[in-house]
Amino acid sequence: MAEPATNEGESRYRRARRRVDNARQGITDRATQLDERVPAAHHAFRAYEHDRLVGGEIMAGAIAFRLFVFLLPLVLVLVTTLGFAADASHQGAAKVAKEAGIAGLAAQSVSDSARVSNGGRWIALIIGLFALYSTSIALARAVRIAHGLAWGRPAPRWSRTWRAAVTVVTVALGVALLTSVAGRLNTSHRLAGLILMLCSVVVYGGIWFWISLLLPHGDAPWTALVPGAVLVGFGVQILHFLTIYYVSRRVSHSSQLYGALGGAVAILGWAYLVGRLAVASAVLNATLYRDRVHS
Repeated sequence: MAEPATNEGESRYRRARRRVDNARQGITDRATQLDERVPAAHHAFRAYEHDRLVGGEIMAGAIAFRLFVFLLPLVLVLVTTLGFAADASHQGAAKVAKEAGIAGLAAQSVSDSARVSNGGRWIALIIGLFALYSTSIALARAVRIAHGLAWGRPAPRWSRTWRAAVTVVTVALGVALLTSVAGRLNTSHRLAGLILMLCSVVVYGGIWFWISLLLPHGDAPWTALVPGAVLVGFGVQILHFLTIYYVSRRVSHSSQLYGALGGAVAILGWAYLVGRLAVASAVLNATLYRDRVHS
């Protein structure tokens, strides 16, 4: 008596599986046709295949974790030395994020969950500086390894690791300062803030182009690094808009339920997107350069 029901269930499963296979084949056929007709689609499809080959998702996750760990001592040092805790404790997450982007959210989380007294700030500063140095080196190493894998060239050993730490901290502070200035101008002068945000795309792209020159890129000339810099420039600005208009509101609405955990999840998700951008830029540059060489 139970066999008809079993056969009927198997036939439904087979029909559903057939529909999924047909839909997948249809998408593959359309992608192949688009790949043959549109050059940009060809490069995008090739970059996607190369990203899967080198494990782009895994590398982005590794960078995200190290970026998240790096942000904690960075914000702790800033909060301790500049007195950001007193300012951030009187503002909501949405307002802080509009003024300082994701760095503001990190400052809010640190100041709300780890307020220190005046007597303990020196200890926190020493611990924060030591952790900042070690985590910045780990972050730089993860980005270098990701670029080396994307270009198919092993990253050479560092002669002076302190330069990598100084570079990472300087870039982080510069981006945070630019984001903060843009956020404050956007609050007081909408037009000036909009113009500065548009100019920030060029600045972000230029910073990443300079960083790409320091990272492994095989024998490719500097012109091969421009597409990835453009991608990062626009991508970082889009992430900033997402932080202002989406992430900050989500954190504000969920702060009563999740507290600092909600802010940590938001920052970790943002860090993964940043890591995805870093890997995508290297994969895009390597793909375009190899297609150009072999064409």
